[in-house]
Amino acid sequence: MKVKLGIHIPPDGPLAEYARWVREVEPSGFAALGIADSQCLRRDVYPAMTIAALNTKRIMIGPRVTNPLTRHPTVTASCLAAIDELSGGRAFMGIGGGESSVFNAGLPAATIVQIREYALTVRDLLSKGEAMYQGKPCKLSWAHRRVPIYVAASGPRNLRMAGEIADGVIVGSGLTPEVIADARQRIREGAEAAGRRIEDIDIWWMVIAANVDSDRKAAIREVLSSLAGGARLLMRFGTQGKNIPERYLEAMRKLDAAYAPGQHVVRSGAQPNAQLVESLGLTDYLADRFSLAGTPDDVLEKIKRCVGAGAGQLWVSNHSVDKLGFMKRWAREINARL
Repeated sequence: MKVKLGIHIPPDGPLAEYARWVREVEPSGFAALGIADSQCLRRDVYPAMTIAALNTKRIMIGPRVTNPLTRHPTVTASCLAAIDELSGGRAFMGIGGGESSVFNAGLPAATIVQIREYALTVRDLLSKGEAMYQGKPCKLSWAHRRVPIYVAASGPRNLRMAGEIADGVIVGSGLTPEVIADARQRIREGAEAAGRRIEDIDIWWMVIAANVDSDRKAAIREVLSSLAGGARLLMRFGTQGKNIPERYLEAMRKLDAAYAPGQHVVRSGAQPNAQLVESLGLTDYLADRFSLAGTPDDVLEKIKRCVGAGAGQLWVSNHSVDKLGFMKRWAREINARL
């Protein structure tokens, strides 16, 4: 089975501890490291990326994901260029509409138009040293580096836009065969509209809820908050084209309306979003759609189905309280058997 795995590790603890976590990424067999850009809830992404660049040698490193609202594109471009220089050319930028980073700052999620303009501006700044942004010229004089841009997308319009402009796509719409097929088709449509081929786009599939345990129900119970986060992202800008079964629509709307951004994908303390998943009867549906969670055999079988459906690059999220323990167990019970 040909599969590549990345890992997402938010900087939830002291940055000295973060260095210990990222040193485990390469020995555990992961090919990419995504770092949350969530300034209201976690340490800043760019110090964490600096630590990652200094404590790894091979993996690609970048925000999974930043947004167009909390930093001017010149700031993002300069930070990315510095990380790319420090890491020997391993930086990438993941960009999406924003979740905890924008809602906890009192801002709405960025629109597709904003994401597109921002991504293209950062690309021009890094490749040409100048760009037009919101009708005004801006410059980056010190660096000219080719940093790949990945658009995070869950809805059909975002997926098509990603296919048009992005070097890569981080698909957040789910892991079931029909959702994977639909997402690939949307990306293909965007690519072909821009005269590109889907084969030339680096597509990763976000696994927002990942966990392995000897008991399947216990593994899923621990990632309920992450499942709520996946549902929240899916519900952004409506339900049209999202492949949500009719019987779950009302419950999904209620989850979206009651979601607590200040508790986005947490696994410690109060977990109101996890409680929403259970109380609304969404646990089985969301676990099937968004997770690699269960016994080792459960997870390996799900990975096999994902690969068979066309999702051969899976980016698991490590929201565990014990991040080192998560990686070591995942490496031993999953990666070693692939």
